[in-house]
Order: sequence, then C-alpha cells, then structure tokens
Amino acid sequence: MCLLRIKYDDKNALFELTTQISKIIDDDTVIICIGTDRCILDSLGPVVGKILESMNIKNTIYGIIGETINALNINEKLEYIKSMHPTSKIVAIDACVGSKRSIGQIHVYKGPIIPGEGVGKSLPSIGDYSIIGIVSDSDLFSSKDLNFVVNMAEVIAFSMNFNKSINNYEYQKMNLSTNGYEFVYDQSIKKVVYGKQEDFIKSDIDNNTNNPIYSNIFYNKVNEILMRVLLVVILMWSFL
Repeated sequence: MCLLRIKYDDKNALFELTTQISKIIDDDTVIICIGTDRCILDSLGPVVGKILESMNIKNTIYGIIGETINALNINEKLEYIKSMHPTSKIVAIDACVGSKRSIGQIHVYKGPIIPGEGVGKSLPSIGDYSIIGIVSDSDLFSSKDLNFVVNMAEVIAFSMNFNKSINNYEYQKMNLSTNGYEFVYDQSIKKVVYGKQEDFIKSDIDNNTNNPIYSNIFYNKVNEILMRVLLVVILMWSFL
C-alpha cells in the first residue's frame, strides 16, 4: 500500500516525508539500503545509508557506500540481518525505474521492496516498509547526473532524521543542495521550519549558540498589518 508519493524537489517534500516516515520508524527500526556504488542511479540506497551514518542516528543501518547490499550478496546479507535483528521492524530503501513523468518521485510503502523487479531480476523481498526513489524510465544503468541522486538521497535521509534534529542548531542552517531550502527557526511561529533563505530575515541571536534566529517575512508582514488594524480600532473606539 502506497502511503505517500512526492517529488524530491517539491517545496513540501521534507515536511510530507518526515510526517509519514516518523510514523513508521522508531529507534529499534533497522534500515536496509539496497543498491551498488558502481552505478550512479543504483547508488541511491547506499548514498542514503552513508548520509544517515554520518548523522549518527540510533538506528542500525546496512548497505552504505563501500559495504553495499546488491544482487550478488543480498541473500547472504538478509540471512545475517534477520539473525541479528529477529524482532526489529525493517525499512528498506532502493532506487527504482518508473514512467518518465514519475522520475524524481519518492514513494513510501507499507510493505516490502522487491529488488530487481523492474529490470527482470528475481530477488527476495525486503522490509516491513519501503522507500523508493524513481531515478529512471528505462534502466538503472542509463546516464544520469550524480547530483540528482545525491539530492534525492539528502531529502530521504534528512526526512528520516528530522524529528531527532528539530531542536539541534547544527541542523537549523544545514543547506540541502536540492533546491536551496534549509532548516531555520521561525521565531514568528516558534518552530523549526524548512524554507528558502530569501523568505526569512535575521531577527535575533540565540544566546546559547550565537546562531541567528530567523523570522518568516510573510508572517511578519501579516502581524504588522494586524497590529495596525488593531491600533486603528482602538483609536476609533477611544473617540466614541
């Protein structure tokens, strides 16, 4: 069952993915990233795994760059993982082929991935839940810019770790090369949000970290207008 479909560069991608993924992942969940680092398009899973590893998340991760889980070793690796985590929920991540219009989409499913299905390979299914990135409409060995894969991988990885980093200033200004969006603390609504730098203005400095705190320009304008309206109403009332 598909729980979510969204383009990786959609302005709401991180929010929508985080909302959905946070419902299916806990600290005991095992993350299996499928693919090979010898093929750009099929490296999506290992790149996600490497980014997650660099974030030092609590979850156990298998299938990072340099230690990939691929068609040649998948049976052996799965046997080992299941013996090590017999009761853990598994979330599998993999690249996938799809229609031309779906390239760039990230899908979240309740149910396993069947690696190699789109290219005619017969491999065992993996995962209680699965996350796939559609990277091509033909095959995983077609030419594609590595930056495309990295950008999609960043969005997946950050959405899997966002809840743990929401109060961490290290992540508030972490740029995602995907589309110029980044984490900032929006003082006007008292939340860490994901937006473009030009939509925010520096409004304060955090005393503990010396990091800038940002406010949303739109909310500031709305608040300013509301205050002016309120002031006019008060003045009119005072003359009645």
